[in-house]
Amino acid sequence: MPTANLTDDERRRILDELLKQSVGGELPRGVQARVAREFRCSDASIGRIWHRFRETEANDGLGEWKSRIKQNSGRKKQNRDKIAAKIRAVPIEERKPNRRLAHATGISKYLVQALIREGVLKVHSTRTTPYLTNNNKFRRVEHVLAYIDPTSLMFD
Repeated sequence: MPTANLTDDERRRILDELLKQSVGGELPRGVQARVAREFRCSDASIGRIWHRFRETEANDGLGEWKSRIKQNSGRKKQNRDKIAAKIRAVPIEERKPNRRLAHATGISKYLVQALIREGVLKVHSTRTTPYLTNNNKFRRVEHVLAYIDPTSLMFD
């Protein structure tokens, strides 16, 4: 009868019950199953709690019963200093767009966005195309007009 993960309070109460019923540090036959039914969890969960408590008690005298899920779950954080060093190694021209920066450094696009959000990376806008001056606009229109054939325009 699997249920959600046991909380530390539930684990502590289970361990207290097991310690009350233990004889000379050993559990009598059937105690583990009885405690499992009482707390509505599997026999294996009770066995793991008891085994870990006994093992840590033998090693350092202090029995450990708390869940290790909090320390061991989730994606591990990456070292921001190493990432910043990788980014500094990439030439400035190759840092835009973020996709190119992610590919050049070997980190994910999501992490690049997260670094920008956290303020580790700063966004600098670049001018990729020059502004059109009046002279440039005039020359572009002249260039386009050279390709227009007046006989092909039939709007009537």
